[in-house]
Amino acid sequence: KYKVYPSSSAEVQIEGGMKYLLTIYNLWSDVPNHDERVKFTIASYNSGTSHVKDAQRLAEKFDLDPKKWDENVEVMMKNLSKRQFYRDPVVKSGATRGAHTAKYVKTVYGRFLSYKGMFR
Repeated sequence: KYKVYPSSSAEVQIEGGMKYLLTIYNLWSDVPNHDERVKFTIASYNSGTSHVKDAQRLAEKFDLDPKKWDENVEVMMKNLSKRQFYRDPVVKSGATRGAHTAKYVKTVYGRFLSYKGMFR
């Protein structure tokens, strides 16, 4: 699909990576805020879209905003390493290292913002 191989040039690998990230970003079309969609995209890249959707369903179940990452879906992502959460009926993909994903999102999103600021 992305036509990227270990022997591909750096340019081809970067282009393939960008196409992949855009594909993930487009999966989150129900998240209207661009910055939130970026966070959901980063989380999906790290943990898989199915785990992020599980965290989103848990957020909704526990009266958090399923379309906001910080202090909402992020909280439930962290909880997906706890048995009482990953065994919940709304969870389809089971346990994941959600605290790792939450930290990854914070780190990568911070870098994204700093790079974005360089090109203004």
